[in-house]
Amino acid sequence: MISRRGFLHGSAATAGALLAGSNARLQAGEDSTPKEQNGHLPQGMQVGLALPSQVPMPSSVVDGLQDIGVNYVNFFTAASTGNYLTVESISDSRQQAIAEAMVNVCERAGFAFSPSVHWKDIPDATLAFYGRNRACQGVVMDEGEHIRQLNWHRFGKAFGVAPWAEVDGLSLQDAYVRTLEGARKTREAYKSFGLDTIVTCVWPVMFHTIARAQIGVACKVQGLSYTPVTFALALGAAHQYNVPFWICVEMWSQGTGSALPGHSPEEFRSNLLFAYWMGIDHIYVENGGWSSPPAGAQGVPWNLLSYQSERQYRLTEYGKILRWFCREYIPNHPRDYTWRDVVPEIVIVRFPDTSWGQRYSWGLRERDRGQGYSEWPDNLYGALNLHSDAATEAWFKIWNLLTYGVTGDDGITYFKYRIGKELLPANPDSSPVAQNVKMHTFFSPLNNVVVYDHLVPETLLESAKLIFLTGTEVSPESLKGVASRVEAGAICVALPSLVKPLFSDDTGRRPAIVPRGKGKWVIAEDFGHPEVLDEVKPFLGDPRQIRYRFGKREVRFRRTTDDFNQIEIEV
Repeated sequence: MISRRGFLHGSAATAGALLAGSNARLQAGEDSTPKEQNGHLPQGMQVGLALPSQVPMPSSVVDGLQDIGVNYVNFFTAASTGNYLTVESISDSRQQAIAEAMVNVCERAGFAFSPSVHWKDIPDATLAFYGRNRACQGVVMDEGEHIRQLNWHRFGKAFGVAPWAEVDGLSLQDAYVRTLEGARKTREAYKSFGLDTIVTCVWPVMFHTIARAQIGVACKVQGLSYTPVTFALALGAAHQYNVPFWICVEMWSQGTGSALPGHSPEEFRSNLLFAYWMGIDHIYVENGGWSSPPAGAQGVPWNLLSYQSERQYRLTEYGKILRWFCREYIPNHPRDYTWRDVVPEIVIVRFPDTSWGQRYSWGLRERDRGQGYSEWPDNLYGALNLHSDAATEAWFKIWNLLTYGVTGDDGITYFKYRIGKELLPANPDSSPVAQNVKMHTFFSPLNNVVVYDHLVPETLLESAKLIFLTGTEVSPESLKGVASRVEAGAICVALPSLVKPLFSDDTGRRPAIVPRGKGKWVIAEDFGHPEVLDEVKPFLGDPRQIRYRFGKREVRFRRTTDDFNQIEIEV
């Protein structure tokens, strides 16, 4: 084993340096300055940011970003206005002019780039312009699942963008199929201009639907997410459907409102390191500045660097961390695997019904309790007639088991009533509320977990020692594959409704422990039952670490103190 370990303490220049060599360890306070302090990202590695569109762009901003060492940006050519329910009135010619100016900045700086779309679609002529540029990495549909499907009635419709599918009145299965078809049409439309598509998701429940449409997925960490949980979902989708997988490190956080940054420097650093050692080759920071002011006049990425003058800039603490990551850390710590090499040992198999905890969300339980309305209404796939139930929410208790209680059994994001009620009011000057920032942390234990959907082939289950079969349905082929893995020695914890074809002699006792071949089935209505815990506990791993296998490599992120933002890494 090659050990690369380091406590993530101290300044950005010294924090988290990993020392190669057998069983070597760096203690806090030791001289851990890397050999190379002004290196470059390796070929194939892209690190960057969502860059506010500013025309003209100050030279000092470009100089600052080049100093940091990023090599990628994305940007908007249209923005929201005021209350986030309308989009600015902007002509196609103005969007084209902004696009040309921003691409010119990227070409001069040597940045790869992506146009982003959120509030307003990009005109066809501008898409064709992007498609002719070899540095364009495709279109980023920012929060596509949120705006164009799950909450289209509230946001996308107000913005004037079409949903992937209008699904009111349909069954859950039909809503899924229609949404899948709509996502495929979106991919084909962008492909006609020579552009790939990637969708960032704020609610981590549509990765598999999007990936099945052959669209790349980008999960947002920090933000509202439990980073390892969101990652496991996106990783499984990208792995199953062989699509690109990016990471967006989001600086916005629940309770911060318009106050940025909503996360501590330590949490920011840990998320960057986690993304890198989890095999990701494309990482970008969101909310380095604002993208909501009028396009072309959005200012500078002030979370990363401050504008001093046309020729002068100053890196913020977050900018210094990002520079350390790009210029020092990655060049001195090469990685010989990617996320595609994952070898999972715990697998969740589940139909992607889009239930993330809407019934426990802050708005529904507080401001709109009892009135049937929330900013995040309980409408699966955005359909007004489809709502969460025991089957769609059963996996909350699985995550509660796998994270040793960090997530709770009330949803898989931070946007929940029990957290929201503890948030303090926003500061009048829009500065971050320190207590709110502290409430969101990086670490949740997880032991080599990947989530596949209801169509997973048996080949992706071959390394699984523990399988959870949950949700509303599973394909006959996938159920047969799960059964085969149980015969070979795996344990499968399953909802009774999903395994009826296999157990004609079921006694109805719950949980039921049924040996089969070298393995066993644990049939349970309640994944939080003590008997379920007894069966799965040997597989849960160390509650103070996140552990994954990639090919012959094993990576561990250890929490060594009571600070959930400081970790030790071992590869």
